[in-house]
Amino acid sequence: MLKTLLGSRVVTLPCTVEVGSLVGSQVSAGMTSYADDMNVPATTVKTGWYMRLGDRITIGCKTAANVKAHWTGWEPGPRRRITDVMVERRVLVEIEYALAAAGVLGLRASRAEVK
Repeated sequence: MLKTLLGSRVVTLPCTVEVGSLVGSQVSAGMTSYADDMNVPATTVKTGWYMRLGDRITIGCKTAANVKAHWTGWEPGPRRRITDVMVERRVLVEIEYALAAAGVLGLRASRAEVK
């Protein structure tokens, strides 16, 4: 459950898990002081990644925990600019393990186990 000043959101398990890139805009260094006054072009840059649980909560993180390499059961998602909450990598790893315990994510077989 996510509680904010505007209310709370609850994710019912099992749910879909979507993983994708979190992006933002970066103005060239010489134009940063003019960006508010003029229409200055910006470049889209990767600022982290996100995990979306169902259609209820989008959790962002600046550093990748490599969900794609460790887990199955997730779907690739589109690039996003906005999340509901930003967390540290440690918190997102705890969420991954909680989803695995609930049977939403599965452990990906390592290459050593496949041989």
